[in-house]
Amino acid sequence: MSYWLSIRVFAELVGVTHRTAQRWAREGRIRAHRTPGGHWRVWHTQLDRRPLTVTEVAARLGVSRRTVRDWAASGKLHARRVRNGGAWLVEPGEVARLEAVRNGAGAPVENEGGRTE
Repeated sequence: MSYWLSIRVFAELVGVTHRTAQRWAREGRIRAHRTPGGHWRVWHTQLDRRPLTVTEVAARLGVSRRTVRDWAASGKLHARRVRNGGAWLVEPGEVARLEAVRNGAGAPVENEGGRTE
């Protein structure tokens, strides 16, 4: 079943304010569109597909934000910037790849001390 969510419902399900969700939509962090009446709508699949911030990735993987930024800078983690000077975003598939690596299903990833995890 496919359906659209209002920006408020999406924000509540994700655990952020509706203003934050609107900002994400404007910045391209989530795929959304505006109705002719000016209301934001988010496709329900964005709940699982939205890019994650460095902080969210660090919490999910149990490492520091610095480690995640170092991985992105060294190319071990594929991340993109929303805009020049903006936040780094990581696609969910990339996070899943890192989780697989941490669980022994791939090549080791080094943390900021040069140790492999």
